[in-house]
Amino acid sequence: MCKRPEVAENGTVEQASVFATMARIIVLGLLSVALLLGMISSFIAFLPIPSFIGSENDDTSPLSAIGNTLFLVVLLCVVATTAAVLFAVAAYSGFLKPTWGWSPPAKRSRSTCRTRFNAKTATNNGPYDVIVVGSGIGGLTSAAVLSVLGYKVCVLEAHEIAGGATHEYHVGENTKYKFPSGLHYVIPHCEQVLQASCGAISPPVRFKKLGNEEGIYERIKLSRKCPTEEKEEEMGDLPIVNESQLRQELRRRFPGLIPQIVKYEKLATAVLTVFPLWSSLHALPWSVRSVLLRLVMPQIWWDYASRTAEDVLDELFADAPESQRENVLRLQAYLCGLWVDTGCAPHRVSFFMIAAVSLGFPHEGGAYPAGGPQEMPMALVQRVESAGGSVFVRAPVSQIMRDKVTGKATGVKMSEKYCGGVVIEAKHCVISACGWRNTSRLVNHGENNGTGSKAFPSLDELEVPQGEAFVMANVGIRGTPSDLKLECSNLWPQPAGDGMSIFDGVRAGAFV
Repeated sequence: MCKRPEVAENGTVEQASVFATMARIIVLGLLSVALLLGMISSFIAFLPIPSFIGSENDDTSPLSAIGNTLFLVVLLCVVATTAAVLFAVAAYSGFLKPTWGWSPPAKRSRSTCRTRFNAKTATNNGPYDVIVVGSGIGGLTSAAVLSVLGYKVCVLEAHEIAGGATHEYHVGENTKYKFPSGLHYVIPHCEQVLQASCGAISPPVRFKKLGNEEGIYERIKLSRKCPTEEKEEEMGDLPIVNESQLRQELRRRFPGLIPQIVKYEKLATAVLTVFPLWSSLHALPWSVRSVLLRLVMPQIWWDYASRTAEDVLDELFADAPESQRENVLRLQAYLCGLWVDTGCAPHRVSFFMIAAVSLGFPHEGGAYPAGGPQEMPMALVQRVESAGGSVFVRAPVSQIMRDKVTGKATGVKMSEKYCGGVVIEAKHCVISACGWRNTSRLVNHGENNGTGSKAFPSLDELEVPQGEAFVMANVGIRGTPSDLKLECSNLWPQPAGDGMSIFDGVRAGAFV
């Protein structure tokens, strides 16, 4: 466990004064009186939205704008106050033992992310407070945050290297080509998120913004030709630099569909604006959350967020002139052009996810970790191990152990074949970061582990269907980027245009 701040002879805490901390808590606590005002402003902000969704006027109500701003400010104050109070109480009561100002070791061990599981080592390094099954970026981030808060964490990964979709690999022993296993870009704020997750004094990994000399970091190309060569030359690829440029470019290309573009932007913005509230409420127990979700979340969220992008876009463009039919198909393809980032086909993905990638990504921009994606799990693993925890690879878990009375997860049983069936116990909990399918198998192993109840429904019982599978081809080309005329941007070819929508094109697999 990480040490708490030492107490000096004069009775003060060396790292931070208790009195100063309590003063900050009191100041933040005064902001919590704005909670009622926040509830009122939420209705001011969002109830008028459906009334102007169908309007062609691009000017929003001043009252609605004020309400939106006030609501977001109050929401952030309330969340910050609650988090500060809970954290301070937990830290100074001894429940948590946080450590800050961490820096990665000057020299990185060659075994980082590659430490093989050994039953004796795992047993001797225990007991562990928390066990994390799976070392994807979600599992490692959870482990790092818990390490910052003073917990001793054990991460178990079945693969030969930790990192999930962020790890890198070489093809053959005599090649210099190194390929990422899945990550192709992130948003610039990941640098600060990774730093906060590690409790680091400075960013352990730097992220460089994507973009060519003109700032273009995305290009969406429609693979099907326009009816006329002139129209094709006029359209071309859709470059994306930022949100403002994208909005202007869409209006320039589709002047006959500006009312529909405005409707889309307003609806997408409305859904994205309330998402922080949706996320914040999920920190509460279900008994409380289920009530607040219906009381606080505006109706527009329930009406549009979970519907498919195809359904909502068809509704928004239903009143477009018949003469604009081809332009409607092309515009819809551009709006859904980044659907691969959602992990789901455009005819199945939710409207919220399309809104997030079509307006959210351009707002933030793209970035890539300096040194490659593997630097991210490397930093997280170093943070876990520096706090006394362990990250093991080639460590397949066969079962998540549960208490027969309470059903609470108490530890894991390792694979009998590869790890000798050793049992590792967890004082507090087990975090499964290996997907729903694997979690269901591990939790429900051995006839519900003697508890008489099923902790997880099977995949067939889920209301949400399985997402798409992707095949990624990595190609190594000899030459410099300038010689090969490559730029620092993504190119997304989409099967749409010439009478075919992107939804039908993806369904048919008509990418060529």
